[in-house]
Amino acid sequence: MPRKKIIKKEVAIDVLDVVNKKWAEIGAELDKKFADINERLMRVERYCAEKQVVEEKKVEEKAKVETMTGLLPIPPDYRKLVDEILNQEFKIRLAQPSDSMSFQFTIIVPEQYSTMTPQMKQLYGEDIRPKVITYAEGINGVKEWCERVYSSFGIEMKAAITKDRKKT
Repeated sequence: MPRKKIIKKEVAIDVLDVVNKKWAEIGAELDKKFADINERLMRVERYCAEKQVVEEKKVEEKAKVETMTGLLPIPPDYRKLVDEILNQEFKIRLAQPSDSMSFQFTIIVPEQYSTMTPQMKQLYGEDIRPKVITYAEGINGVKEWCERVYSSFGIEMKAAITKDRKKT
């Protein structure tokens, strides 16, 4: 009879070893999962922080625009210059900074002609080419800026702009 008791103790010890090993495996698996969850959480936090920076920059840009006294009507001569040098698909915007003897002339580049990278599009939203022009420069300043924007494009893009100009 004493032999049966020893066998039961050995079986009990073996079962305890198996249980301890199983708990160790489960613990290691849980540690891996917690590490994975923690890494994912860190990535989400970095993404949110980057997104917040982008949003803050957009708010700053919007605040800059709001410091303008307002949008001005677009003179037909300016629109005609943009149509002749670029084409009718390019939009323009005029704004007057407060307390200034100048205006901000902004050319909005259509998406098909845009040279912005996807990151820049995400940050700025649209491809704009702003320039502050004094009233003394007037239409000559607008013409120079349109020519400069046109010259900033590559050969293929210039050809596409010119081709589309002839369509209209």
